[in-house]
Amino acid sequence: MISQKKGFAANVKKNKFKLVDDAVTSPSVAQAAACPGGQGIDEPSTPSDKTPLSNTGSECENVGQVLNSPVLEGWIDYFQGTGKFSNLESFQQCAEFIIQMSHPGMPVVWQPGVSRHCGIHWDNSFSSPTGVLGYYNVDVETGRIHAYFSMPGGYFHLMDAIDHWRLIRGLRHAYGLKCNRIDVKVRDYTRRITPQEIIQHAVDGNVALVRGYELAGNGQIGSQACVTAYLGSRKSEKFLRIYDAMPVHGIDAIDWELQCRDEKAQIVYATLANIEIDDAETGYYNADLSHQLVGTTIGALICGSVSFVHRDEEESCSKKRLSLCPKMDWWQRFCDDCGGCLRLPSGRTPRCLDKTLDWLEKQVFPIVSALQDGFGAMDFKVWLQSRLDSAKRRHKPYHESIKWMCRNIYNDVKDSTSWDDRTVTV
Repeated sequence: MISQKKGFAANVKKNKFKLVDDAVTSPSVAQAAACPGGQGIDEPSTPSDKTPLSNTGSECENVGQVLNSPVLEGWIDYFQGTGKFSNLESFQQCAEFIIQMSHPGMPVVWQPGVSRHCGIHWDNSFSSPTGVLGYYNVDVETGRIHAYFSMPGGYFHLMDAIDHWRLIRGLRHAYGLKCNRIDVKVRDYTRRITPQEIIQHAVDGNVALVRGYELAGNGQIGSQACVTAYLGSRKSEKFLRIYDAMPVHGIDAIDWELQCRDEKAQIVYATLANIEIDDAETGYYNADLSHQLVGTTIGALICGSVSFVHRDEEESCSKKRLSLCPKMDWWQRFCDDCGGCLRLPSGRTPRCLDKTLDWLEKQVFPIVSALQDGFGAMDFKVWLQSRLDSAKRRHKPYHESIKWMCRNIYNDVKDSTSWDDRTVTV
């Protein structure tokens, strides 16, 4: 089972921002506390910074490990995004929200005039001692702000799982940031498999859901090399890297890191932001459930990105999909420990949207219209909305990709409208 509360190496601050007091508050109040006001809008992605070989370059010391350490730990390990703000106040509020999430009261280090080229030229900068970096441009005529944000693994290590969720939810729903890249990590203290053994499985053809693999490493003469197994192309929107954490972080474990960018990053971003942390039975915030949901969602995303299978030697796997072959025992146990598998949609944008809309219009809307006439417009709308709200809990990555595509279409249509008329669809 993934660690629910101990997945952040040093200075863990559990529930720094309490969502509930001694008297239990309603879910709406809890969500409002997590997302302070702000206004933002999606912005086309910018090229991501290059990642150092083998990991994200984050610092993660093995400080004060507690007894009975969990077998697995999971957390967000990197975030990069952009956003637009209608005024300086809302932009500053967003920057303070990010930096003070790990350290309440920590000031933002503003550096106006300190420029940087990252995808485009940025005129101004800001930062924090926790490693958060940002760049921004100000439209002198309108006062609008275009900003870039980067949060490393060391920043996330200072927070507990619930704060990860609150940060991501706030950035998406309150400030409308677009995620250009996000990395999630699972640390396996059992060291059940090495990067070299993973590559051997790839050589033997026992790896599904990815097409390419690579074994890379570097090191100084006289020291141990850091060897990393890559599953999937490093040029693609999604790939997995597995490496020994000892030479990198000084921790006796194997790290599994899923790096996503562009559309895949948006899907992971939305998946994490839309986790419903309230107890389904009571309707109120449940701290233990929240940690479990965040951890298992991250673990399921890792496990859904690849599969290690036994090829059927008697019946060639060319006759059936490789992913349908039986899973290796160690991989099945790993998936069970992580909380299951959550697969991202394929790289191709679903082409069935037009057919789906046509089917709705021809087959579904006539009966829906008849139901509305039969039940009455008001009662029918209330019933329909309740069914739609219930269906949201069953959304899968495929449905998230459909929503993302529809929002892109909507924003294209709205390009001709004024800035103030545009809103972020949540």
